[in-house]
Amino acid sequence: MGHVVSIPVSNKTDRYSDRLETIGAKWSGKEKKIIDRIEFLEAMLMVLDDVKMTNIQNRDYAMMEIISEEIIQYQKRLEEERKSFLQLRLQSNASSEQFGS
Repeated sequence: MGHVVSIPVSNKTDRYSDRLETIGAKWSGKEKKIIDRIEFLEAMLMVLDDVKMTNIQNRDYAMMEIISEEIIQYQKRLEEERKSFLQLRLQSNASSEQFGS
């Protein structure tokens, strides 16, 4: 009787179940980040295309050349992001089939 065990009182609102993260939620978060990057790159390509057209109208060929090179770089980045998105989707589908979902 000399040893009394006391359980600490926790007034926190985060419970253990709130801290659990499923693999699906993790993939959804990754997908959202990739989609955000894809949308950003697509918007940048549209802006660069508009700038290129403006340079053509103004006959600023030097700037048009620079913008054309930037467009190529953004297109490569966009393609890489799309590939990573498809790869994540394939992993997600394979995982869900493995667990019978």
